[in-house]
Amino acid sequence: MMTLVIQTVVMLVLSGGMARGDVQTDVENLRSAVVVNQLIMQQQSQVIQTLLNKFLDQESDCPYPYKMVMGECFYVSEVERVWEEARTFCQGMRGDLASPNSVYVLLAYVHDVSDEYAFWLGATDQQAEGVWQWLDGRPITDWGRGQPDNANGEEHCIHLGNKYVLNDNECTKLRRFVCEYVG
Repeated sequence: MMTLVIQTVVMLVLSGGMARGDVQTDVENLRSAVVVNQLIMQQQSQVIQTLLNKFLDQESDCPYPYKMVMGECFYVSEVERVWEEARTFCQGMRGDLASPNSVYVLLAYVHDVSDEYAFWLGATDQQAEGVWQWLDGRPITDWGRGQPDNANGEEHCIHLGNKYVLNDNECTKLRRFVCEYVG
């Protein structure tokens, strides 16, 4: 753009269309415009850098490939594993199977990023039959209606789903899973 303005001024001078005084005035106006544009661009650059730093700082609380969801870092797997293998997988990523503060927030996030309906989470009653708690020790309060039901006496691991928000299921079923960063 600036090159076009300079070319126009030069053409007018060469064609005799402008007096010498007019050229000097136009050159001064052009210099002023360039300085103003540089200041504006510098301010815009600072604003963009501030926003970028804020965004990166927010995301930096969750290491890759975890994503921040309402103050917690989650990773939704692409692969299926049985519950114990899923837990080992998460632990290998400096996390554990998810023990979310809000099951409903996690459910909404999972359904935004996946078409699947059932994911292993971090709770089991394997240590004491019928005593369910998250891996971090908190009690479970968001069971689906009629759950846990320990169908066929074989359901000892928890999964997140559609029909029942939280449901007990057989730990040996292959499912995708959600890891939570515990760093």
